[in-house]
Amino acid sequence: MLIRISGGESGIKDYLEDGQKQGRDYSREELDERVILDGDLKLTDAIIHKMNNDGDKYLHITLAFKEDEISRDSLQAITQDFKAFAFSAFQDDEYSFYAEAHLPRIKSYTHAKTGEVVERKPHIHIVIPKYNLLSGESLNPFGLVERQVKYLEAIQETLNNRYGLASPKDNRRALFTDDSEMLSRYKGDTFKGGNKVFKSALLTELLERQITDYDDFKTLLAEQGEVKIRNEGKDNEYLWIKPHAGGDGKGINLRDAAFSRDFIELSHVQKMQQLATESRYETTTPPRDNQAQYDQALQEWHKQRAKEIKYVYLGKRSQYDAYKQATVEEKAKLLIDREQRFYQKHLPEPIEEDRLTDTNTDHLETTDLKPATQLDPGPKTSVTGQLLHDHKAEIERVASNQEFAIIKQNLEAKRLLARLSHSHGVNPDKYPISKGQDGGDRIQAGTRKLNVSDFLTKELNLDYRTAGQILREVYQEQTGQVLETTPRQQARADLWKTYQAERQTGAAIRKAERQAQAQQRKEKQKANNQAIKTANQRKLEGIRGNRNLSPAERKAATSIAKMERIQAETAIREQAQSERERLAAIQSDEYRNGYRNWLAARAQSGDETALAELRKMQAKAKAGTDVQEIHSGIEAKPQNPVIPDTEPLLKTYQLSYQVHHDGTVTYRRGDTDVVRDEGRFVKVLHTEDETIETGLRLAQAKFGKKLTVRGSDAFRASVARVAAEKGLWVEFTDPQLNQLMAARKAELQQAREKTQTVEPAQPETPIAKSPSLFSSLAPNTELGRYTGPIVGVDKRYVFQAHGKDIIRHERSLFSTVPAQGDKIRISYSRGKMKAEPVQGKDNRRSRGQ
Repeated sequence: MLIRISGGESGIKDYLEDGQKQGRDYSREELDERVILDGDLKLTDAIIHKMNNDGDKYLHITLAFKEDEISRDSLQAITQDFKAFAFSAFQDDEYSFYAEAHLPRIKSYTHAKTGEVVERKPHIHIVIPKYNLLSGESLNPFGLVERQVKYLEAIQETLNNRYGLASPKDNRRALFTDDSEMLSRYKGDTFKGGNKVFKSALLTELLERQITDYDDFKTLLAEQGEVKIRNEGKDNEYLWIKPHAGGDGKGINLRDAAFSRDFIELSHVQKMQQLATESRYETTTPPRDNQAQYDQALQEWHKQRAKEIKYVYLGKRSQYDAYKQATVEEKAKLLIDREQRFYQKHLPEPIEEDRLTDTNTDHLETTDLKPATQLDPGPKTSVTGQLLHDHKAEIERVASNQEFAIIKQNLEAKRLLARLSHSHGVNPDKYPISKGQDGGDRIQAGTRKLNVSDFLTKELNLDYRTAGQILREVYQEQTGQVLETTPRQQARADLWKTYQAERQTGAAIRKAERQAQAQQRKEKQKANNQAIKTANQRKLEGIRGNRNLSPAERKAATSIAKMERIQAETAIREQAQSERERLAAIQSDEYRNGYRNWLAARAQSGDETALAELRKMQAKAKAGTDVQEIHSGIEAKPQNPVIPDTEPLLKTYQLSYQVHHDGTVTYRRGDTDVVRDEGRFVKVLHTEDETIETGLRLAQAKFGKKLTVRGSDAFRASVARVAAEKGLWVEFTDPQLNQLMAARKAELQQAREKTQTVEPAQPETPIAKSPSLFSSLAPNTELGRYTGPIVGVDKRYVFQAHGKDIIRHERSLFSTVPAQGDKIRISYSRGKMKAEPVQGKDNRRSRGQ
């Protein structure tokens, strides 16, 4: 493990989350799995943005490993050990500390500019804002790093020995970068023993010509000498050559892996990857005894050096000179004294919410620096978010084990590794293949023997959705057919591929736009600050040159002028911070919801598959008290979307629509939302006939003829009436609604027949005013009470006026059928009815449905 310490002014959050840097085109999501080890990135970033000092605002520390795999427990322990070292002279409430590990998904890649192969390993990023939360002063636990080499080397080698990690002292050829990336070149030392010069020259020629065909390689050999094939047609077949010139006149057996058919037929990039990266899988070793010099250096650090950096080296020059000239005993006493004075000064009083300082002093407002309280399982930013992510991943793992049982049992590991060598820079030579007890292939990664699914999730750190997609595709190539893959799953995979391709195409453009915007903001803020500074200097010059001011007045005016400058600069900082937060929110939304946003845009343009996927991603159940819904009437409720621009009803009823991120489609008439397609049902937002008709027609298009209606009795009756009046070919699962619809159709038919009669007819009573099955409501037979006059009686029902409603009661429940005009009180209890006449005025409250 190698420790590197650097600093920065801004951008660390974007770098950790996005991963873009010069020479590589991958995003962080593609490069690594991020594992939060300590702290809260949002809080750390907020502290950094609130600082207004010039120069570096935070320390960026990387712990780079040579090992290909390190357990999460070890990563966590290493982080805590380094944290204890760094903050030996500090209390917990003085600093902000954030750490996350990056576990590679892309194992190697070719540098876009240099062409060098870059091999990637696990690494840890640590961020420490250079601000003391307790005192408001600058914080730097290491001071001048070049003067702490002895102590940093001590903690580095102590951790290497404690956790069995490779030391850079023993690996001089391992050129680590800050991201634990090793830059490698083909060095020509692949061959050992005799004929090394000839074989190296032959391999160089092979690479320069970029030969990928075995017959072309034979042609190359024929140019060099006499060629023969040994063990032709057998598994151990190899080529033999007797060079025309050079050598000792003897033939050379080309048994080396670099001259095998498998290697020759690799692409040029794959050849370079295999030659440049080491084929040995690096793992941790047992702990080693620490050297006495490192123990001694660490004791010195904790006892003296860390405190010297905090209380002496970063203080005033006079204090430093006094300390330097003191004896060993006096130095120890001075450190204790300055430590006591520091905490006596800053601990008794809480940090002020607003601290106004001179413009040349570090400034930070701490009032809004609170940890994020909302958990976001998409850009993980805290340890809590990491735990939530891990819990979700475990649920997905269990589901994956069930879905991919057949693939795990039968997929050829060699085929999978070959695919991953293209897509994720995997070196197949690092991973021996064996058979498990269940007969399925196992891929050895260090001491672990992983099935094909676990290799993708535990070695390449892929999420289960991406791993599942790869498993399906490779298994399809192996079998020539798609097993356990429905057309819907294939459509989802195609959507994801299209999104990834479009996103990568626009990545460079988005990055350039962000950089241009950042530069513009920086220049604007600089110009504004300069304008404030110039105006303030003029005002101060005017105050100094005003001879009419007394000394007291001049002092007061000067103070006010300085305060005005501070307030103006604070306003600019707040404006800049607000703009940064706005842009960060947009970028964060794109990072978390980019796929969802893309699906919504596709669905808005009429893509039914995108809308179906959007709805599948929406796990949140929708429920409300104002239930006015039309569902499918069959037991298995289809959720097929209806894309509006393919439906004639849009043009007929002059509707527009909007697809929401949860997959809901809202239909609008003018500026009013009228119907909402929730996927599982259609919600009717208003009860006028036109809106009910729209909801019915949409439900009919989604679910077919048979429908279930949920809502109040009045709404359900209106649905049946509209269906009858508009001539819709539907059937309800509720027989009562079918009866209402049939009765209304009969009434309409009678009305049409009367209007067609030749003889003049007397004006008839409007249908809506005469009691009927359609215009009445069913009673609440569990617990209902109704009082009012009887307004009609037919063969089946007794109709009673109850307020503005007409209630129909089953005639068979009456011992004596009341006459029209009788005023009675009818009550229900658990299906049983009681009727009694009302004498005089009834003051008791009626209770209905």
